Amino acid sequence: NEAVPLNAAERRNAMGGPLTASIRKTATHPFFAAKVPFLNNRYQHREVAAKLLLLAYSGANTDTKRVYLDELVSTFKERNDTEQAEVLVKFVDDVLNEMCKIFVDKDTLLKTQAMTVIYYLIFEDAMQDGWLNKISRDKLMLFETYRNNNRIAAEMDIAKANYELLEFDRMSLQGSNDGVNIDFRFNVLKRFLQEGREVLEGIRIPCRIC
Repeated sequence: NEAVPLNAAERRNAMGGPLTASIRKTATHPFFAAKVPFLNNRYQHREVAAKLLLLAYSGANTDTKRVYLDELVSTFKERNDTEQAEVLVKFVDDVLNEMCKIFVDKDTLLKTQAMTVIYYLIFEDAMQDGWLNKISRDKLMLFETYRNNNRIAAEMDIAKANYELLEFDRMSLQGSNDGVNIDFRFNVLKRFLQEGREVLEGIRIPCRIC
């Protein structure tokens, strides 16, 4: 058989230590087993789980690039900090439990790792600041509709498109692990969920999709 180079998640799994065990445990949460539609044939679930644990550890919308994920795993291994690793798993599990109440099985909203991370941050923030009641799948779907309509509007006349949604789309495809990128997308979606469609009033929906 031809040798296949290990990807980042596979290499991280081989590093060992308390956080590696936490990543494996988080990746088996029912959220990953039932809700996300992307496969786990090369530890894609563990890659996302590692990012969620890093975000929980940092307490901020920080970079989730490979170097920082690897560094966190190494730090926990050096300290043999099993206790804090378990605390992080419990924290992330609590957020994923709430997400399971909103998303459906094999949810198309969760088709990309980049958006899954943003949704996690939204739910974490909502749990901490008491605005979970403002999140519904219908509202998340409406946001996706606005994104799609905005892309169509931009194709017809970019001056009539919403700049923030165009940036949201661009950042979802380019440098999605960058901390500034993550924070921008998080705040756009948070404002929409909290304030409603008024924050996106700049979008002119073309007649052919009215």
